[in-house]
Amino acid sequence: MKNIKISFFNSIVNPDNSSIITLEECINLMTSNKLTEISKTCRENKQLIIKGNKEIKSQYDKVKKELPCVIFQGEFSKRCKDGLINKNQLIAFDIDNLENIDYVKDKIHIISEDKHIVFTYITPSGNGLKIILNIPCSIKEYPNAWLFGSEYLARKYDLHPDESCKDIGRAHFICHIEPNEFFVNYDAEPLNIPKDNIHENITYSSEGNNLKESESSSSSKFNYIKKVFDESCEEIRNCEKGKGNDTLNKKSFRMGQFSHYDFFCFEKVSEAFIDAYLSRGNHSVSEARNTIKSGWDKGIMEPRYITYKKQEIDKIKLESDISKMDIIDFELRKKEYAEKYGITVSSIDKINNYVRKKEDSKAIQEKFDLEPWEEPINALELYLCIKQKLKSFVIADDVFFTLAPLWIMMTYFSDEATIMPMAMITAPESGCGKSVALQVFAELVNKPEICSNISPSAIYRVIELEKPTLLLDEADTYMKNNEDIRGILNSGHTRKNAYIIRCENDKNSIKPVIFSTWCPKVIAGIRLDSFNNTLTSRSIIFRLRRKHINEKTESIRHVDDNIFIELRRKILRFANDNKNEFQKLKPILPKSSNRDADNFEPLLAIAEIIDKEIYIKACDAAHEMINTTDDDSEPIKLLKDIKQIITDNSYMDFLPTNFIIKKLIEFEESPWKEYINYLPLTPRRLAYILKGFGIKSYKNTKDERKRGYSVKDFQDAFNRYLPSEEIDSNIDEINDKPNIINKIF
Repeated sequence: MKNIKISFFNSIVNPDNSSIITLEECINLMTSNKLTEISKTCRENKQLIIKGNKEIKSQYDKVKKELPCVIFQGEFSKRCKDGLINKNQLIAFDIDNLENIDYVKDKIHIISEDKHIVFTYITPSGNGLKIILNIPCSIKEYPNAWLFGSEYLARKYDLHPDESCKDIGRAHFICHIEPNEFFVNYDAEPLNIPKDNIHENITYSSEGNNLKESESSSSSKFNYIKKVFDESCEEIRNCEKGKGNDTLNKKSFRMGQFSHYDFFCFEKVSEAFIDAYLSRGNHSVSEARNTIKSGWDKGIMEPRYITYKKQEIDKIKLESDISKMDIIDFELRKKEYAEKYGITVSSIDKINNYVRKKEDSKAIQEKFDLEPWEEPINALELYLCIKQKLKSFVIADDVFFTLAPLWIMMTYFSDEATIMPMAMITAPESGCGKSVALQVFAELVNKPEICSNISPSAIYRVIELEKPTLLLDEADTYMKNNEDIRGILNSGHTRKNAYIIRCENDKNSIKPVIFSTWCPKVIAGIRLDSFNNTLTSRSIIFRLRRKHINEKTESIRHVDDNIFIELRRKILRFANDNKNEFQKLKPILPKSSNRDADNFEPLLAIAEIIDKEIYIKACDAAHEMINTTDDDSEPIKLLKDIKQIITDNSYMDFLPTNFIIKKLIEFEESPWKEYINYLPLTPRRLAYILKGFGIKSYKNTKDERKRGYSVKDFQDAFNRYLPSEEIDSNIDEINDKPNIINKIF
């Protein structure tokens, strides 16, 4: 086959520049160094695209089009079916999007023993194969021949050719290939197409063929062919008079069709058929042998392949079988199971992934599995018990011990809550017990998942998979400058918005996938209250302090786990008994901003369920926490300082720009004196910040040399962004009816 003529094109974009070359000349070109550089560039670009660099795709396409290409199917005057001059016996198959180049090389090694493959090589992309089969056929038979070859590769090697190659005039890119990147066999045997039905379909069942489950598909094929053999012998013995030779020829033809399975050789079949033939009283052995030989040879030219009709699969049994296998055993036996159940190997892989995922989900469920407490719970006693446990291990103020138990209990209402504030555990320095506090939280919250470092993608994947309470330690080391993590955490504050979208690979295509970010989250680290305002404004900030020499705490390492398990079971029972009431309550924290009111809503709802006195203490603690939290952004700080300037200079209705900057710099602990690069705030920067509030400067009508701001222009911004700092601590009027809080605003 070295001298088989094929069509060569210098470039796919210039099809007129073509010539006729031999297959050997084509392979010599590919193994030379003429195509080395362009092939290397092409593969490097393809790998970058696979890794997610889509910008380089146009460059990859441009380079690829510069590669030469050939039509293996014959001699063509132009690159299409109508340009066919002489057809040869070669048919090319293109297999794309394989796993990687190492996998492709392994496939080449496997198929190198195939007696029907003439030539195979790795495609320019590096993750595909071109396979050239020797399939003699006419132009009319070509479509069926291509399908026959495609099924042959799928059935024997689990390789699925691209159907666009059905076109007889399809050109294929060629590239530089190393010795381990191709295989050639100029003496390849023809793969003949059956004249009638290509497949001998049988329905396999372990009962019907008396096969044990452990027996391979090869055994089932042998049993089927043996059945055909036995029936053939019986029909030869019992056929009607005058039809002996005809029956002998037909049955020999049938056995010849199965000869490629190597279960029954010609000598064995011939001996058995002659014995059956002679049992009828015939005496011409030579005539019988010639008849058998004639039928056998014709059968060889029209082979039949045993496949399995799709049948109702015992899904439970198949899943059970796969679940019992480890990964090595599965890889060794998956082809056997594919043939046994009449499905493809890729389908078996999908079933395996499904089974493993179900097992992982079951393991996660067992990990978080918790039985509710058997008896009804006294909510106040439970709250006080959690509070006491926290005091045993943590040094903090009363605000922490009032609100932390409520936040812990809130994690058991995550399916009912509409707002989910994060818990931010922070301290001014190390050694204040933040990691201990986080561990105590982990022992008490619902479905805890604790870690000391995490990537953005791991956050939304673990939430989607487990729906845990996510506890993130050492946040100050990896979260402060990570916008992706902050964005994902922030998105989980409100249930309706707790989703992100990422692009994922799905069957060699990119598809957008929605991930949930809704779950309770605890963040622990040093000085987290100085973090980005978007995080702190969505958090309940718990401040810890270092233990005094006279203060004592217990070691959590020495505590019996059953104590925490009992508490968790009781909290779960409390949550199960009060879910409906929790959903009905929508308390609003008096004298607070909308964001603060949102953050404390679920905690106050739980406090209201527990006890009226606990509810009042929770409101007081919330106000105290808000007052000690300096999470004002730069523009808000500027508004507050300008409001103070206006108050101190109430006689002025116009504030010159230079006057405002001078007064701002005079404030003690002011950031405006050393604003940027240790220089004071500039008029331009002042105008830029105030413009965001709709406040603009203008020239003074009395002195046009001075630009400044009208006092009245600030009033709307003060009303909207600086709520009253006076907190009405007297809430006796709502003590008897806590739900009246809903009507305050």
